Amino acid sequence: MENKPIYVAYVGVGGVENQDDVAKIMKSAYDSIGTIFNEKQGEVIFIPVRGTDSRLECINPRYVTEEELIRKHRLLIDELHEHLDSHLKELLNNEKKAEE
Repeated sequence: MENKPIYVAYVGVGGVENQDDVAKIMKSAYDSIGTIFNEKQGEVIFIPVRGTDSRLECINPRYVTEEELIRKHRLLIDELHEHLDSHLKELLNNEKKAEE
């Protein structure tokens, strides 16, 4: 068994009340970074959270101990967080426009 790290993507679903819309947002977040991330970096779990802030955290960093690995890991997390946040903002804006 590989010792790939485990990550959690907390996906801000804002004021979205409809469960089907939440499911669409979660699927979109997974499609955006989940498949690539799972294949290359480790396992990622997506959890919807109320509010508009999304974040990505490593909950199993046991193998990341060398300075260079820590730097690469942090850069990757930052890049994925920016991508996820941008994608979700665009998706939520599109949902709001569709409601109007």
